[in-house]
Amino acid sequence: MAANWYYVLDNERVGPVSQEELEKLFSEGTLFEESFVWQKGFDNWKHIQDVPALEYLYKKEIAPEVKRDVPVEKKLATEKNIDNKFSEDLTLHLEESEDSDDYAAAPEKIEHKKDEVVEFNWATVSFDDRIFTIKTGIDRNGVENEYGPYALNFIKKLFEEKRINGKTLIFSPGMTAWIFLADTPIYEKLFAALPPIIDEVDRRKSTRRPFVARLLFHDQTKVYEGICRDISIGGLQILVADCPLVLGNTISMNVHPDNGERSFVAQGKIVRVLTDSLGFSLRFVGLNEEARKSIEEYINQN
Repeated sequence: MAANWYYVLDNERVGPVSQEELEKLFSEGTLFEESFVWQKGFDNWKHIQDVPALEYLYKKEIAPEVKRDVPVEKKLATEKNIDNKFSEDLTLHLEESEDSDDYAAAPEKIEHKKDEVVEFNWATVSFDDRIFTIKTGIDRNGVENEYGPYALNFIKKLFEEKRINGKTLIFSPGMTAWIFLADTPIYEKLFAALPPIIDEVDRRKSTRRPFVARLLFHDQTKVYEGICRDISIGGLQILVADCPLVLGNTISMNVHPDNGERSFVAQGKIVRVLTDSLGFSLRFVGLNEEARKSIEEYINQN
């Protein structure tokens, strides 16, 4: 049999081994239903009991003389991250523009119906499109920060330089929440490595949904969607690539504090433009009570 299986034993990744070897390890009690396994084609590590091809292992009758001492709890650690500092600061520097012409503001309300949303499709992603925002923090047990939008080619470079890892979170328009890089179906192809195991503690930390803003202009049909950061009652920063805005523009936007149905319309003036057209900072203008309450709730909850 082909040796194309990997498994986790004592917090270490082992393999590749054949399915026959997995069967032997299972029958001996070395592996059990909750053990993690992986092979090419999996989005992430899976429990043996969640792999249909291995169902026969725990459903078949086990010989009486075989004793299986299955622990009540088995803590699986994530792959150890290399403990080195960023080779350069990921923080995006802000740069002011000389332009100050007003840009056409968005309609009073931007409708964003469910049937208009196209689900994210990894199979159609170009490695050169700057559509991905990443969030560090969980991956290094540090303060959360959002960066981007980046193309997959640049994300690969960050990974190779040990500036991000499998526990770094990633988001793109079309997704409903942040996901770990390790959970993306292209992890092996992009990084030429097996995805690390993400433990439940870290998964619970990642449940926070992104703060999304959607922008639409009168003379364009394209809707720009960006991730918000540095959020306060006074203003925020929006990470969005190639958005046609310059310093001094006043815009309206539809904002989704939890990337869900709850939203509000706000207006703001562009006070800074990020380098490489990766977004802008704005100061709210005439923030209404609904918007103020939503922002305060989001800040208090997070």
